[in-house]
Amino acid sequence: MDSKKFIVSISEKIYKQTKKIPKTELEKIYKFFEDLKISGLNNSNIIPVEGLTDFYRKRIGDYRVIFHHQLDTNQFIIFAVGRRGDVYRDFKQSL
Repeated sequence: MDSKKFIVSISEKIYKQTKKIPKTELEKIYKFFEDLKISGLNNSNIIPVEGLTDFYRKRIGDYRVIFHHQLDTNQFIIFAVGRRGDVYRDFKQSL
């Protein structure tokens, strides 16, 4: 039986945004995605986004990942990946 029980979805737009991130940081971000598939929200340092239900953020170095957890499908949808100052602005525009 496969131990992965969560799905992580990344849009083409988010994937393109990650191409601008330095390789060492990008490796950490993709490792977080893999950990999220296995552990879900049991991962350390995942913080709820204030004012939004089922939205979370994760700090990875100078970068932030903002994502939504769809409880009914056990799916995590990545909404934004970027530097701290920029990622929140981009995230608010995507809502």
